[in-house]
Amino acid sequence: MFSSSHSVLLKTGVQMPLLGLGTYKLVSPEDVSRAVDAALLAGYRAFDSAAVYLNEAELGRALKQLLPKHGLTREDVFITSKLGSKDQGKRAMEGALHSLSDLDMGYIDLYLIHWPGTQDLEITDPRNSGKEFIFMLLKTADGKTDLFSVDESRTVAINVFSKKDCKGPRQII
Repeated sequence: MFSSSHSVLLKTGVQMPLLGLGTYKLVSPEDVSRAVDAALLAGYRAFDSAAVYLNEAELGRALKQLLPKHGLTREDVFITSKLGSKDQGKRAMEGALHSLSDLDMGYIDLYLIHWPGTQDLEITDPRNSGKEFIFMLLKTADGKTDLFSVDESRTVAINVFSKKDCKGPRQII
């Protein structure tokens, strides 16, 4: 799938390309399609999106249309998406399945918890740190473990977390 000199082996056994296209701020179907086409032509095989970018459906459509043009299949690319802060905790599974449906690519290679906090809570709210935050993280990870086990997401991880946000069991972090 990916050359070992251009990828890293994750602890889950999945190869992740080192270079990819970030799709933040690419919203229109035309912009997404042009960027994905240029990235595929340049040899990019990883694509990063997130629920909060509001472009997962456009990325999925662009990949479905452009992969055959470049002689590639779904298995030739690595797709990352992220759980939005509004979906952390009890809504994690719903958020993950929504991303999976919008992308419409069969599975997500890497699914990240995007931000260490829950929407509508002040950053200083005690539920965004310490024990309560780790409890929310564990609930989120538990929901995604179910998703992971049915091979709709091959790897689950965290993103944009500081060291102080990462207190908890090593298998989660």
